[in-house]
Amino acid sequence: MVKNLFGKLRPFFARLFVVYMPASFIQWVGDTFAALKYFRAVRRLPAYRQLVLEHLGTVPTIVRAKDFHKLPVLDKKSYLNAHRLDDLLAGKINAAYCIQKSSGFSGVPTYWFKTPREARESNLTFQVAWQQYFNPRNESILAIIGFSLGTWTSGTDLLRLVTDMAVYKGHKITAISPGEDVAETLEIIADFAGHFAKTIVFGNPVYLKRLVDEGSAIDWPSLNIMFSTGGEATTEAWREYLAKRLAVDIDQEPMRIVNAYGAADFGAAAATETPLSIRIKRLASKDPKLAAAIFDRQGNLPNLFQYNPLDHHIEQHGANFLVSYWSHIPLVRYNIRDRGRVFSYNEMKRILRECGYDLRQLCANDSKRPFKIPFLYVDSRDDGTVAIGGANVYPGNIETAIIEHAELRAVVEHFYLTVAPDAKGDSYLTVQLLIPGLDKKTPEWQKALKKKAFKAIHATLLRDNREYKVTWQHNRHVSPRIELLKAERARTQSLKRKHIKEPLESVE
Repeated sequence: MVKNLFGKLRPFFARLFVVYMPASFIQWVGDTFAALKYFRAVRRLPAYRQLVLEHLGTVPTIVRAKDFHKLPVLDKKSYLNAHRLDDLLAGKINAAYCIQKSSGFSGVPTYWFKTPREARESNLTFQVAWQQYFNPRNESILAIIGFSLGTWTSGTDLLRLVTDMAVYKGHKITAISPGEDVAETLEIIADFAGHFAKTIVFGNPVYLKRLVDEGSAIDWPSLNIMFSTGGEATTEAWREYLAKRLAVDIDQEPMRIVNAYGAADFGAAAATETPLSIRIKRLASKDPKLAAAIFDRQGNLPNLFQYNPLDHHIEQHGANFLVSYWSHIPLVRYNIRDRGRVFSYNEMKRILRECGYDLRQLCANDSKRPFKIPFLYVDSRDDGTVAIGGANVYPGNIETAIIEHAELRAVVEHFYLTVAPDAKGDSYLTVQLLIPGLDKKTPEWQKALKKKAFKAIHATLLRDNREYKVTWQHNRHVSPRIELLKAERARTQSLKRKHIKEPLESVE
């Protein structure tokens, strides 16, 4: 009975902790928890103990927070793929309640073993965020899981999280999981959304955009719809486009369209956009000084998240960041090879103040106080950006051009961005547009679309990407080449959509 009561009160006390304790103390506790993760890992994992010995020449029993950065950096290639599975596990395989697979973005997919303890901890983190941001009024919720299911983490984890809260925690949640089936999702929304106070649709950005594009028969403004995405970066142009279709003012209701960050490696709910982080990013998109202070650039800003340092210890490591997380395959200073930057709560507060903003004023109209937890921006996996002529070209530049152009927005399902050599060995910036039903289009239509796409993408690059503009003024060969691909030909084993790859053969 006492155990059950403690379990019910944990989310309440966890929320009190991150709201009312000083940010510096929350960070200190997170650093201490990371040191404890090391202590447990070095005692239980032969592979990790051997790596520490090789790296330091000794195996310290205890590592102080200030010395944590001296520990070896882990990654898939040099750690996970280099050791026997039994030497990586904090127990036996049959202690896991499920097995999940990472997307294989960087190569061969990796399997991860999830224990009941990890599930309970992720449930707590998700429930705290749910009560704070997703459903603060405890209304009835229709949760539609539009991520792919199977062995991939996003769909299965989200389905478990929402159903566990409904079954074991008494939340008023009804879940349904159509996966990425747009037609079925629209049918579900049309038939059932009106019976709930709020509908939350989880899915990747392409899927969510297709919902509003193809759901013309649905009266979106009449429904209290929230979109929650993940798996790739989104632009403010994308957010504004969806918000317009929902008749939502993002500045007043920032959590109606939200992005989250996670991975099979360390959990699907590692970090999420919050009302505060969304407002900061939107301010930065209009304020070059603030954008430069936070993101080190003024255009194509990445998503800005907040995370609980007690669950995920995240530290800066050059242009990348390292995650320490306890699971059945414990990770201490693990490099998933995502690029980004970490900010303490107080550091972000200082940056805002130096740029003329008061963090407290940004939250003044919110119904609940903000969590005093760190910030993280994720610039994507190493990172989808391509370099041409000394200039970086970002996937967000291309996405913005497509979304802002009505005809492209209507026909382009996705795109690939690459620098491809021609027969002479000269490299060119190539944008491949994936078009459903391309083989049914006439050559004249394809030629006209390529011309429109070039104009839109080139104009957006010159407008939003200062690096590219300067380079183009001196080298017109960096102008983009547009190719069209049948969408059906781009399916790969990985469910993670890539923006950069070896180019497929184009259809002319």
